[in-house]
Amino acid sequence: MKFEIEVPIQGKFQYLTVERIHKSDFTEQYKVSGKIVIIVLQTNWPILRRKHLNKKAPSWKLIEGKLENASLLETIIIYLEKAAIFKI
Repeated sequence: MKFEIEVPIQGKFQYLTVERIHKSDFTEQYKVSGKIVIIVLQTNWPILRRKHLNKKAPSWKLIEGKLENASLLETIIIYLEKAAIFKI
């Protein structure tokens, strides 16, 4: 599954392509790519949904790639969560 999110990076909104590359009963992995970003993130959403813990925030882990700015990772995760609720 592929979709795009629009994220503010360095003062401008940029489109990032998000692709779910792995799904199990416990985790999901997403490849996030754009002009200056290529990372793989892992979340525990499936286990939270399975246990009906809808109000609990999922945890995210950077699996591949590198970001120089921790706030950029937080921003990507916020926009990814907003989009993923409706797309997945």
